[in-house]
Amino acid sequence: MTPAESPPPDASDRFRQRNYWMMSQKGGTLSYHLFAAGLAGFLFVLFYGICDRIRWNLGIFRTLGSNALAGYLIHMWVDDAIGPLVPKDAPPWYLLGAFGIYFLITYLLLRVMEKQGIFLKV
Repeated sequence: MTPAESPPPDASDRFRQRNYWMMSQKGGTLSYHLFAAGLAGFLFVLFYGICDRIRWNLGIFRTLGSNALAGYLIHMWVDDAIGPLVPKDAPPWYLLGAFGIYFLITYLLLRVMEKQGIFLKV
């Protein structure tokens, strides 16, 4: 099979009846966008109720959310440093360890910035 050829259709794909309500991120179908918007709205209301109405907070979310712009910048730099150390075929334990180190470095840098009162704002 050459790269230009597509693989044969799946057996279940032959009998599937295509319609407008099929959920596909790749196709950008209406049902996908409606589901994603509904899920995002539900999660927003859930977190709003828990964090703003009940006044429950978790320090890790405060640290990550109070300096989000710095977090976006720092996580890209940490990814550039950690990413090359992780092989493409790494076992799950290695991936979890690399993610733990990646997250810890990002969190600690943001925590230090928070303690020193350094906040990046737009």
